[in-house]
Amino acid sequence: MRCTFCGQQQGVHSRGLLDYDELVGTYWPEFACNGKEKITVRELLSHSVGVCCVDTPLTQEILEDPVKLGAALANTQAEWLADAPAD
Repeated sequence: MRCTFCGQQQGVHSRGLLDYDELVGTYWPEFACNGKEKITVRELLSHSVGVCCVDTPLTQEILEDPVKLGAALANTQAEWLADAPAD
């Protein structure tokens, strides 16, 4: 799965549709909340930021609904930012 995603995101980047240095919120506005407003695509894809724990309990209903799952992921709080050390 990871290799498939990496290949797809590289293809999107090579066609100029994804800028690694752009804010994630440019592409996914709902993501830009709870301390994640200044996270770039590069930081998110390289796991340089602490977006690692989903705050919403993930029920079967949420996991089966892409809109609800996207909202749960977007509402998650950043644990740390790329320029700040993790606690």
